[in-house]
Amino acid sequence: MFKEGEWYYFTIVKAIDIPQKGLHYLLSHESGKKLLMQAQYYVKYDLGEGATIRCRVDKINCTGQVFLEPEHPIYKTGMYYRFPVKRIRVSPFSNTSLVDVEDVFGNEVSVIVPESEAVQSASIRLKVINVKKGIPVLLSPKPWVGCPEHYTEGQILQVFLKSTYMFQDEEYYLLETQAGCKAILKAKHYKHYELATGEPVQAVFRGFNADGMLKIDPMHPLYQLGEKYTFSVSGFEYSDHLSEEGDKIAVVYDHYGLKCGVKITDSSIKTGSVITCRVIGYRKGRPLLEVVP
Repeated sequence: MFKEGEWYYFTIVKAIDIPQKGLHYLLSHESGKKLLMQAQYYVKYDLGEGATIRCRVDKINCTGQVFLEPEHPIYKTGMYYRFPVKRIRVSPFSNTSLVDVEDVFGNEVSVIVPESEAVQSASIRLKVINVKKGIPVLLSPKPWVGCPEHYTEGQILQVFLKSTYMFQDEEYYLLETQAGCKAILKAKHYKHYELATGEPVQAVFRGFNADGMLKIDPMHPLYQLGEKYTFSVSGFEYSDHLSEEGDKIAVVYDHYGLKCGVKITDSSIKTGSVITCRVIGYRKGRPLLEVVP
């Protein structure tokens, strides 16, 4: 019932300490659905039992687990704010600089800006384009990246791996089309793709990010769009993870041992059953699947 990107209201029922996973908030939706939300990222939000909070569905993973992002108490998406500048560093992209700033709760946030904007000053005006795990995602008012091409969602693009770089302790791939349109991917999701610098990569276009970057899913090295493959069911999960009223998800593992999920309605499918699935897309280096009747 929940959709990625949509906002919903929840009531905080209580805080639960889950072994090996830490403190979580148990949230209740008016529909009766209950979801868990990690507490560690929001300790400065002053959340408490009985409070009603507004949350965006940040993502729903391949097994149906819903990840929520509560509304930030200060920053609103699409608004501009001034942030204290901590330092200016060299950027992995030409004609740009990395500026480290501090948010209202003392978290350090890095943002890529045009070199002309990276001047030594006490603060810088930036746009909040998203909030992830309590941290604002920031964008320079003057764009440093653009794409002269027009693409249709679902279109197959040819991109090239230009470089690998580190940003905020995370390894990323920088990919570009021949027209210079850029995409950034977290490298950890695509190590099994064995991408090589300068080599062409076929990718599915999914749109543009707020910063002008392409949203793409590289074509899987093994699983092809529209083709059918067999998988062994290793178990089951439910889409809300807290009751058996959610969608039933069969857990399968792909050729590389990565966990995938596929929604099922056939009650005869059991653990150990072999099911035939069609590849309907990709996400973070894994195939998105649907059961073939």
